[in-house]
Amino acid sequence: MSPFLKQVASYLYTNHRSELSDFCLVFPGRRAGVFFTAYLNEMVETSMLSPEIITISELISSVSGLQQADQVALVLKLQEVYSKVTGHQEPLDEFFFWGEILLSDFDDIDKYLLNADDLFTNISDLKDLENQFEYLTAEQKAAIEEFWGNLEKVPHSFNKEKFIGIWIKLAEIYHQFRESLRQNNIAYSGMIYRDVADGLAEQLPVELKAKKYVFIGFNALNDCEKAIFKKLDKLNKALFFWDYDEFYLKDNENEAGRFLRTNMIAFPAPKHFVPEKSPTPKNRKITMVSVPGNITQAQAINIPQVVKSFQINSRFDNTAFVLADENLLIPVISAVGKNFADINITMGYPFVNTPVYGFISQVISLQKNIRKSGASPVFYHKPVVAILNHQFVVNPEIKTFVSGIYKRNKVYLEVGELNLNLFVRRIFSRPESWLDILDYFLDVLKELALKFNSTENEQVKLESEYLFQAFLTVQRLKDTLEALNVPDFPVKILYRLLDQSLRRISIPFEGEPLTGLQVMGLLETRCLDFENLVLFSANEGFLPRIAAGHSFVPYHLRKGFGMPTYEDRDAMYAYYFYRLIQRSEKTVLVYNSITEGIASSEKSRFLYQLLYDSEFEIEELNLSFNFKGTSSEPIRIETSEAHIQKLISKYSESKLSPSAINTYLDCKLKFYFKYIAGIKEKDELKEEIDAVLFGNLFHYAIELLYKPFENKVVEAAALKLLRSDHRRIDEVVRQSIAVKYYQMNPEDVSRLKLGGQSILIASHIRDYIFQLLENDIRFAPFQIVGLEKDFSANYQVVSDDKTYQIKIGGIIDRLDQTDEGLRIIDYKTGRNMKLDFKDWPQLVDRNYSDRRKEIFQTLIYSDIVNRSENHSAIFPVIYKLDNLFDEEFVPNVIYQGEKLSFHQVAGEFRKIFSEVLSEMFSMTNTYDQTKDLQKCSYCTFNRICRR
Repeated sequence: MSPFLKQVASYLYTNHRSELSDFCLVFPGRRAGVFFTAYLNEMVETSMLSPEIITISELISSVSGLQQADQVALVLKLQEVYSKVTGHQEPLDEFFFWGEILLSDFDDIDKYLLNADDLFTNISDLKDLENQFEYLTAEQKAAIEEFWGNLEKVPHSFNKEKFIGIWIKLAEIYHQFRESLRQNNIAYSGMIYRDVADGLAEQLPVELKAKKYVFIGFNALNDCEKAIFKKLDKLNKALFFWDYDEFYLKDNENEAGRFLRTNMIAFPAPKHFVPEKSPTPKNRKITMVSVPGNITQAQAINIPQVVKSFQINSRFDNTAFVLADENLLIPVISAVGKNFADINITMGYPFVNTPVYGFISQVISLQKNIRKSGASPVFYHKPVVAILNHQFVVNPEIKTFVSGIYKRNKVYLEVGELNLNLFVRRIFSRPESWLDILDYFLDVLKELALKFNSTENEQVKLESEYLFQAFLTVQRLKDTLEALNVPDFPVKILYRLLDQSLRRISIPFEGEPLTGLQVMGLLETRCLDFENLVLFSANEGFLPRIAAGHSFVPYHLRKGFGMPTYEDRDAMYAYYFYRLIQRSEKTVLVYNSITEGIASSEKSRFLYQLLYDSEFEIEELNLSFNFKGTSSEPIRIETSEAHIQKLISKYSESKLSPSAINTYLDCKLKFYFKYIAGIKEKDELKEEIDAVLFGNLFHYAIELLYKPFENKVVEAAALKLLRSDHRRIDEVVRQSIAVKYYQMNPEDVSRLKLGGQSILIASHIRDYIFQLLENDIRFAPFQIVGLEKDFSANYQVVSDDKTYQIKIGGIIDRLDQTDEGLRIIDYKTGRNMKLDFKDWPQLVDRNYSDRRKEIFQTLIYSDIVNRSENHSAIFPVIYKLDNLFDEEFVPNVIYQGEKLSFHQVAGEFRKIFSEVLSEMFSMTNTYDQTKDLQKCSYCTFNRICRR
């Protein structure tokens, strides 16, 4: 059937051909005007002047003498008036947000021609409703009565009195604000609309010189538009054409026809214009496609029932892909492939999806997170790393520098450290005033543009266009604020305005608008019809779209005075939807069917209406993707000769550590990843000090504290003096944090200033040190034989009838010589470890749920020392930090209820240890995953295993 615009063009050309050039055709949007012109051109037989084609907002702006003001200028002027009326000097950064809300309410008041004095009245006596508001309907009065009646029941409180106090002043603020704007010949949108509507009541403006004004395809009208329509209609200077389908127009329960039912009575279409009836629902087929995911909706294009079933040609009204969620633009274009030779994208590419926006937003984050360290600024590491890793900045030298940030654990970086090149130096500078900030962004964009200009590349040309658009936006914001002459504009608001301005940028695509596939947003489809239609994101939240409903005017008062509410917005979207599908021959509605987690979605209510409250033939399809096939399959790597040779070659010279052996017993696959495949753990900057890092800090602090006593006998008296030396303990704690956390050189420790979390950590370490000294006083006297001392020994491994020589060793935290023998001390921060065992499988059986790996590690160290040195007795000892505060601190390892001496169990241990090593170096081994999934939760390689 014929599209609506083609029917209107045919009527106008047939009945008003001679005077059509003197008409002004008014549309809801520009795209409708383009399509109408194309249809008219197809009918014109001889040359003629085209009628004027404009939008309703362009028509109203052409009549008013007021200029639309910038949003920032309006809020600043509103703040000035608000302060004058109320006497409250509210800071701009606090006023700005709700100033925008108030401005939006004033806009609605004017567009709906409301009496602000009536709206902002405190109706304490509900009887006044009958006398004061005679012009309202009974339904409107009931809504107003419900609000003020309920408010009256609320007990007196500060918030209630404050609301009423501000409420009754809003009318005065409204009037003074409008007067102030008029003196400067500026206005907001609603004020311009009202100015035109009020002016028409007196006489027809000279600007309205067209012979007739033809209003085509409108739906919801505000009261100003109705007044303009009424005036022009009364003067016989207007024609109205309404686009509808009887399916929803005659169904009073269907909200899609809500506005047209009254508009078509108030402003009837020409008597001789009879729109073609749409095909009956019974003869039309609609396909609904359920897709599990948002971006994956684009893949619905390639199923047989969609594009392959369409009769495609190059006409502009043949096929349209409509995006209720415009973020699907790139996925949809990518999925189109070779299905269409020509594509016209009407919506523009969102700047927010470009690398340039990503870069600018990171720079904004950088500047917002600046801190001061003395006179110079310091930068938080996250935006620093994000910027340095950005494609516009990164190079091999910068990659090395970023790696150093992680290695040195630099949470904050000073300006001097970031002097890598001129461009980077410019980025990491600190502008002071709001004007300096905008100049700073302009300079950064200029320098980035200079980098791009040196390269001839299509992608770079595209980035240059993005940069140009960003530069214009920042410059425009600067010009606006300078014109307002604001001496101290809040930086917080500036960054918000900058981000909002950048997000509004839409970069137009080049192309022929009247050929091929049309890709557009939902609002651009007003008045347009297509043979084939695919609508994406037919979900609640997009269809109808949820908009922020911020308003000072409560819902019942909005409803009572005829201001727009959420029901009106829903009715508008219902019309957009039903009008869009009313003439299409083939309609496909695609929606996201995910119903779990954060990305959960619900099918649009309009789809449910089609399913259960219409006569349309509905075909439902489910597009599913099975990604679960390989997720549960275990990873198993069979040992090869190359694996064994790599281990032998590696550990015949360097040391196989006890911790590596424990890793093997915990998870053989993790051992493979780390020690055979050589997969390195990702460098991570630790802002918070975890148990491992805390243990390292404590180890180093104790090493520094006990260093003067190494190879000396330590008496209880000396330890008491040391415990009372708070200054010395503070020094070693400070040095430990500086060297091990901030990765500073020992000579630079004096520069460190503890702050925030590091102060708390230092306090905790001091507490543990005091308690350790308290316990060591009870063990004194003892001789400290070694601190953080490196030990190793040669081992012979027999596996698969082969004998290998390897070296096993590591660093022992502390060795004490006592009257009983040598104590091998290992400091541990773990919470749930146990220091006793009854049999050897508790140490080496990987399937044992509570394997005593700390004891096993200490026994390995005991064996290494025993092979290296001659001692009469060796006692493995574990200083579990949590136990330091026990009333009776017992650090000894207990075996079968007795204090463990290594010499008593050396034979048994070496047999067990030999079996472990034999398995590790066996060709029949398999590197598989642990069965204990709890271990996977903190494993570095859990993503590889998909656990």
